[in-house]
Amino acid sequence: MTLLGILYDNGKAVDIDICEANRLYGLAATDGYGFGQVCLGKNLMNGRGTERNVEEAICYFCLSAADSNSDAYVELSLCYLYGNGVEVDEERAVNCFSWAADNENSAGQEQLGLCFKLGRGVEKDPEKAFRLFSLAASKEHTSSIVEVGVCYRDGCGISEDKDTASKMFMKVSKIGDKRGTLELAYCYRDGIGVEKNIAEADRLFQLLEDDGITVWTFKSGNGREYHLGYPPDAISTSNRYRKSWDLCRANMYQYGVGVKQNERQAVLRYQ
Repeated sequence: MTLLGILYDNGKAVDIDICEANRLYGLAATDGYGFGQVCLGKNLMNGRGTERNVEEAICYFCLSAADSNSDAYVELSLCYLYGNGVEVDEERAVNCFSWAADNENSAGQEQLGLCFKLGRGVEKDPEKAFRLFSLAASKEHTSSIVEVGVCYRDGCGISEDKDTASKMFMKVSKIGDKRGTLELAYCYRDGIGVEKNIAEADRLFQLLEDDGITVWTFKSGNGREYHLGYPPDAISTSNRYRKSWDLCRANMYQYGVGVKQNERQAVLRYQ
């Protein structure tokens, strides 16, 4: 039931039908299947194909976690990290991420790595963050591959290696990862680990735009401007207005609203 629900949820081999996906997840959840409980909980948390119900979502995560489902531990951790339906408790979030990471959950390893990178619930430890990102990346976890690339680019927890960084971004961009494509576009724009190529940067930015994602202000080689999350005419050129949009974008990244959740970019926008 759950696997069929995922097909309807993602439009793989069938037309997208979120309501049907949730119906199938519900059947699986009622029969006690942990992954079905997690999938239904995530859609309830995000109001995807159903009315948003945070309390019910957490109940499903807890049911699944009681059966030692590591994906459920990750979802519960995110609730504690951001205060979704519960009080913020970063230490408890770290404990849950740690359990998932110890049980070889790639998302748990990545999220625990972000906690160590940003000092959320633990002391900052860039080297440990890099090791966790690398563990998840070794299992082809795409967002972790991007995090490894960022570490190499910025010299965070590992010696700076811009060539390796650009290769990491290129690897996941080739399979359609949007954040990897964005980071690769910046590499071509600024000549990071690759020869500077504004035309290629423009091509990658255009790919993102074609997928409905706009990129924050950047005066490109052909004179176009790109923005993140809003049409160009929604961005004022005044510094005051731009700062207010930066706060909006920070919230988008922090909570994964309209864009893929990305704590690094949230921090950059809040600064």
